Amino acid sequence: MKNKINNTVLIGGITLVSALSSQAAVIAFTDMDAREGTVSAGTLGAITEPADQAEITSLTYTVSGLTIDTDGVANDTITVTLGISALGTGSPRIDWDQGTVTPEFDHNDATFNTAGEGISFGIIGVTGSLSSGDALVVNSAKYTEFTFRRWAGAADELVSIDGDGAAYDWGNGAAAGDGTVTPLDDTAFSITHVSGGSWNGNHFDFTVDVDAIPEPSSTALLGLGGLALIMRRRK
Repeated sequence: MKNKINNTVLIGGITLVSALSSQAAVIAFTDMDAREGTVSAGTLGAITEPADQAEITSLTYTVSGLTIDTDGVANDTITVTLGISALGTGSPRIDWDQGTVTPEFDHNDATFNTAGEGISFGIIGVTGSLSSGDALVVNSAKYTEFTFRRWAGAADELVSIDGDGAAYDWGNGAAAGDGTVTPLDDTAFSITHVSGGSWNGNHFDFTVDVDAIPEPSSTALLGLGGLALIMRRRK
């Protein structure tokens, strides 16, 4: 009977450690650009908008008030860093156009309108500040949608996604306006111009899935607590 009691306590202790070992949080970032955006959880920090026509090579977003670690309190923070680069011949650059109608990503202070010109996005870093001292684990970080603006609706815009060699028709002969590429499902993606009218990048969506693993000292304390209970039972 004594062994049965000891085993039950030990199994209960293991279950407790396992239950406290991970807290999942999935944060969806929607309509993000160099000025604004929204998040599905927590509070998006202020974004420092680049100057008009300034070159952009990265963007950083910070979200606070999240519940990630094992204390269950909404006081954790994550920071996501995106890399942005221009595609094309010569010395291409991606510029930020603050715009009077809509802000957008330009190519060398102009629209994307020449074969091979494009833009590449990548999620290059996810870090966290967890109040309990737990370790942040990133399960996944991926783009889900990219929105562009057509400026020459009379001619269809043909583009290639991730250099796959295909020519996707964005315009379909429609008037100028917004369009989307979806679903994307990767940590990085690129869009390059093939032929047709001109376009600019507007905004994008992505998700980040994170967990917390308790700091070693917390796990050790749980283990010692279980051991003490076992010893007490034996006495």
